[in-house]
Amino acid sequence: MTITTSTAKPYVGEYMILTITSNRYVEQLYYQVVAKGNIITRDILDVHGYQKTFTLVLSREMAPSCRIVTYFFKQDGEVVADSLNFFVNFQKNQNDVKVTFNHGKDFSGDSFEIKVKSGPYVFMATAATLGDIHDRGDGAHITEKMIIDDLLTYDNHVNHSFMHWWRKPGPQGHYEKDLLYIPAPNYAADSNLTFTVCSSLYQA
Repeated sequence: MTITTSTAKPYVGEYMILTITSNRYVEQLYYQVVAKGNIITRDILDVHGYQKTFTLVLSREMAPSCRIVTYFFKQDGEVVADSLNFFVNFQKNQNDVKVTFNHGKDFSGDSFEIKVKSGPYVFMATAATLGDIHDRGDGAHITEKMIIDDLLTYDNHVNHSFMHWWRKPGPQGHYEKDLLYIPAPNYAADSNLTFTVCSSLYQA
């Protein structure tokens, strides 16, 4: 049994299309969605065949890394399982932030006003960095990679989706990085290890 997805870039609040294919007839299929060591959701699917395609609603609890564990029982009691690790992006269609500078707030020229606008219930913070430090690519800013790396530590005992960083020239000679995540299967050799590496509560 294998599980694949046709959704290239999963985002929070959207649907993910998953397809499960088996080389033997399956009556019912069970699945669990696990993230940060917790079971986010689970369900039972009626297959009555060799393939089943279904959709999964992606929630914020699944970001940034998540995995789905699927399994069914053979007539002799053997458990057949597979899992898929995928990255859930939480940046799309979120609150837009607009920053404007008012240099005429203080006519002395020693200060200026910063206006930041966004949606309701949004926490916004600002930080200032010296120009020469910023030109060296350092500073007190928080990057998307820092946030993702910290969130991934909640699942550092399991394998994640394949990750790659594209580097391209940016302003002031910096290198900006584009994130690329590819869904990946787990490295388990059997069903028992599949549940173990996916932090599922069930043990075969």
